[in-house]
Formats: sequence, C-alpha cells, structure tokens
Amino acid sequence: MATAPAPTAITFRFTADNTDLTIKASTLAELLDGTRLKKKDIVALWNINPRTYDKRHDQPGGLTQDELHKLATALQVSYLDIARLIYQQCQTDPSARKTPLDKAE
Repeated sequence: MATAPAPTAITFRFTADNTDLTIKASTLAELLDGTRLKKKDIVALWNINPRTYDKRHDQPGGLTQDELHKLATALQVSYLDIARLIYQQCQTDPSARKTPLDKAE
C-alpha cells in the first residue's frame, strides 16, 4: 500500500526575544513547538481552553480564521504561509482535517 508523501517543509523566519529564529515546519505542531511561545501564551492569545489548543495542535483543520490571523500577527509572519502549511498537512494527513463539527469516528 502506498503512503502519502510527507508535506513540504515551509521555512518561517521571525524575531522572538531579540533573537532571529528560523523554523522549518511541515505541520502546525512543528511550528507551534518551534516557537518560543508557551502553550499558555497561545491559549491566552486565541482565548481558548487548553484542551481546545491540544486539538488545534494535533488537528489544525479546526483552526479558525481569527486564530490563524492572531498567530500570524504574534509571530510576525504571513498568515498565508501558515494557511499553506495547514492546507498541505491536511492534504497528506486526513486526520488533520477534523473540525469541531466532524463526528467522532
């Protein structure tokens, strides 16, 4: 059985704590884990429950436009780059597409 190709890594460059950071991420989880933002900071930024953050981390298909824009603003990167990252991840991993409206399987 053929496996789906891994999503192409996208390079993100931004400044955090007066340090230039470069992160190559192929999933939203890799991007979030690579930043210097703590989970509690992103939870406060998105104004969501920590459990909801965990779902967004693992299944970015449920990420809202508002959350996408807030993350892009906080990281000072293009929201289109983050959207492309999520799109590629959802194309290669069907479980990443789950949204809050999807029924549990």
